[in-house]
Amino acid sequence: MFTSHFSMTTQPFSERINTSLIMKDERFTQGLARLQYLLHSGSIAVLYGQTGVGKSTLLKLFLSQIPQNLFLPIYLHFTHLKSSSLLSLIVSPAR
Repeated sequence: MFTSHFSMTTQPFSERINTSLIMKDERFTQGLARLQYLLHSGSIAVLYGQTGVGKSTLLKLFLSQIPQNLFLPIYLHFTHLKSSSLLSLIVSPAR
């Protein structure tokens, strides 16, 4: 309904965002650089912050830039999860 009202061609709040449409500011540039460093050092990263600051968008952008044939990223999007359950998900085999 609002897409036609505002003359939009796509749904702006889709979970499957086109990463080429993301406006990359200094926060994203810095966040991507840190994630790239962690990736190449073989580390595990945890990204957390206030609601709406762009955590999911940053991760989607990062995942779109890494070679899928070299890495197996696991994206867990759970807001209310006990730490023991999170660790179980991390160490379980990828499906």
